[in-house]
Amino acid sequence: MADPLSISASVLGIVSFGIQVCQGLTQYYSSFKGFHESVDSMMATLAEQEKNLALLQNILQRHKYPPDVAARIEQAITALQKPYKELDGKLQKLRQPEGEVGAWETIKLKMRRTAHPFRESTLKDIRTVISESMANLTTALHLSQMCEPHGLIPCRSLC
Repeated sequence: MADPLSISASVLGIVSFGIQVCQGLTQYYSSFKGFHESVDSMMATLAEQEKNLALLQNILQRHKYPPDVAARIEQAITALQKPYKELDGKLQKLRQPEGEVGAWETIKLKMRRTAHPFRESTLKDIRTVISESMANLTTALHLSQMCEPHGLIPCRSLC
């Protein structure tokens, strides 16, 4: 039987990036909580995603897995990179640009930031990306817990 493997740092980086993106979106939209039902629903989904990512990060940092399980976990988490980059792009649109900005640019930015987060298409896009990424996150969580000391399936039966 092959030696157990730790999950690679690049995969843990994707999990960490996902946490940061969820936190950024939650922080931005928290000032609008209670303003719109869609915002509240999206924030609840973001909060769940962030909790799941934090749990996964904690589990992955503590354990080693059989090579086939480690490879599948890494594959599931690597698939999260694209949706998190997409969410990060949406977050960057909501944030203030760096550097000096003229008065007219500031006014245009404030107008866009006021309208943008409540466009139904924006909220729907964020919810869709989160929902699609949940399948890979769930797979990674299930696989990581199967090899826990008290997991439902002993690690040796997976190898």
